[in-house]
Amino acid sequence: MIVREKTTVSRLVDGFEEKGWIRRETKSKDKRSRALCITKKDLDLYKKGHPLIEKADEVLKRSYRNQIFEICICYY
Repeated sequence: MIVREKTTVSRLVDGFEEKGWIRRETKSKDKRSRALCITKKDLDLYKKGHPLIEKADEVLKRSYRNQIFEICICYY
């Protein structure tokens, strides 16, 4: 879990909302509580891009594991 200051998170969310990536909705009786919802346009973009990100992450993790393995072999 990544811990951030409330003001930092608020600024990030404000920027995302200004760019149209998300919208804030009141989902409960508590007017202070907001739900962050991805917009339709960006949901489509996420669906297209997510598999690429997953694949890149897999390749990077594999590369990292191989590097660690090679370092361990060097010490034995």
